[in-house]
Amino acid sequence: MKSPVNKQVKPSSPSYTTSTISPNNKGTPYVYKKGGPVPPAIAARAKQVAESRSKTTTSIPIADGQLELPQVALSELKLGKLLGHGSYSSAYEIKEGKGISFINKQRNRIKMKHNSHKNNASSPTNSSHGSPTNGTNNNHQNHKKQILKQLSPKVKENPLLFAACAADLIQEGQILHLIGTAQPNIIDIYAWSGPNMISDYLQGNPDNCSLVLELLVKTLDKKFESWQLASTSMWYYVYEETTQPEYLKILAEKCRYILGMARALEHLHQHRVLHRDLKPANIGFNQEGVLKVFDFDLARVLPPPPTDGGDDLFQMTNNVGSPRYMAPEIKLKDQKYNCSADVYSFGILVYQLLTLEVPISTTVRDWSTENKYIPTEWSKELRHVMGDCLKGADHLLERPTMAKIVEELDKCPTVKQPKRTTPTKAAPKTELAETTNTNSNSNPTHAKPIGPEPEKKGWLW
Repeated sequence: MKSPVNKQVKPSSPSYTTSTISPNNKGTPYVYKKGGPVPPAIAARAKQVAESRSKTTTSIPIADGQLELPQVALSELKLGKLLGHGSYSSAYEIKEGKGISFINKQRNRIKMKHNSHKNNASSPTNSSHGSPTNGTNNNHQNHKKQILKQLSPKVKENPLLFAACAADLIQEGQILHLIGTAQPNIIDIYAWSGPNMISDYLQGNPDNCSLVLELLVKTLDKKFESWQLASTSMWYYVYEETTQPEYLKILAEKCRYILGMARALEHLHQHRVLHRDLKPANIGFNQEGVLKVFDFDLARVLPPPPTDGGDDLFQMTNNVGSPRYMAPEIKLKDQKYNCSADVYSFGILVYQLLTLEVPISTTVRDWSTENKYIPTEWSKELRHVMGDCLKGADHLLERPTMAKIVEELDKCPTVKQPKRTTPTKAAPKTELAETTNTNSNSNPTHAKPIGPEPEKKGWLW
């Protein structure tokens, strides 16, 4: 989704007009008047579209076919301003009212039920649930501000497009409910309009298509802008004593964010969830400043690993996601892939986060040459990990798992303050800096790193 905006909108249901759609994109089109049931022929095709969205993925295990997640209708919520919008959905502020109270009461009821079952099975002291350190099951969470993510009016005008987008929205709700609250770096879900979004739409109820999510106040791409003002790149060394603390603060902040992203992806991959659209605009921060991975529109749940010693690769839609952060195998036609595609995107994000430079181009081919574009100022250990993350499509199975990456990051000591020294001759440009300057789509050219390198302590240096 795009960054938040301050545009005020009237939070009412859209008025629908007559539109046309052809079942085979040819011949005499069907006329579908919004607000009424969808004609049978179009409804049948819409159901086929929805089913095809999950054709290459496994079904999500849901007890008794239902999620223990509060269901709320749009009419029960008091909406505020538009916070952001994407190609197929929009996010609105939810104001305090009966709807929020209902959601929080239902969440508390479900949590009490779950805690009761867990207490009967094991001692509470042996469980991590409810610990403030993992961001789950604490009362403060109930009072966080919430937003409504809803399919846009334009999507609702096209039954086939609606079926595809609603299928993705349903799966996003299922994924977030089943794994989101167990990991503090994944956006939390509070409620949804239910699993029958598509059937309700086909019966003439187009407003039953939304999720109630945790409010995020900033995205990582906005963080980049503030960091640019303080530091040209992560290997830019500031001599002035008054600015050193700020430099070290930013350095420590970025290290926390890298580890937060890694842990979120590790948790997703443990549940066989492939995000497929990792980028700065899909990494946000809540009101407490906690990093959150969000926007699971393109996420897929992979089948279990093969038991016959296969390669654990699956045929899915190609060329999906954001080109600058897309793994090369996703761009290749008929190429199978798996969760290692997220590992590649993670490597690109780490590179951009540490250097504050955008990827060289939208063609990912250049990145597949391991350490070619990784700054020489980084430690050998970090260069090795990054090189493995950025392996090309021919070597995607050689990329490390996110569990391995988290293990390596957890071993890293705290970055210590560099020794204050007298400025010396500027460090030479890296191949990356030279290449980036030729890219017309990149950010303005960054200044060269100046002065001596910081004392090499920890995994960054």
